[in-house]
Amino acid sequence: MELRNRKKSIAKLEAEAKLERQRVRQSTDDDDGFRTPTSASHRIPSSSTCPPAPRKPPPPSTRVYSNPAEGRRSAKLSLRFDAFTPLAKKPRAGDAAIVDSPSALGATVHEIRTAKQFSQ
Repeated sequence: MELRNRKKSIAKLEAEAKLERQRVRQSTDDDDGFRTPTSASHRIPSSSTCPPAPRKPPPPSTRVYSNPAEGRRSAKLSLRFDAFTPLAKKPRAGDAAIVDSPSALGATVHEIRTAKQFSQ
């Protein structure tokens, strides 16, 4: 009898262990059958040569080009606006010629040159 009880308890333990293994297998199998493809067609191809190293960009040109027309334009503007700038001192009796000059009245360089030609 004792032998029979032992066999029953061993069979019972084996059945419980089998059920426990099935439960563990079911709980760890959560991926629903999806797997990462491992075939050669799904692999990233290895490159045969390395790409070239990045190059340093060339420095910008340090030479600054000036516009020659800008110098002429500023000279014309200064001649025109000289008449509007106030003098620091009051004009004297001999300074009346400066006020009467064409540059003080806002004339252009061309007008000043033609005025000088006619006055000579």
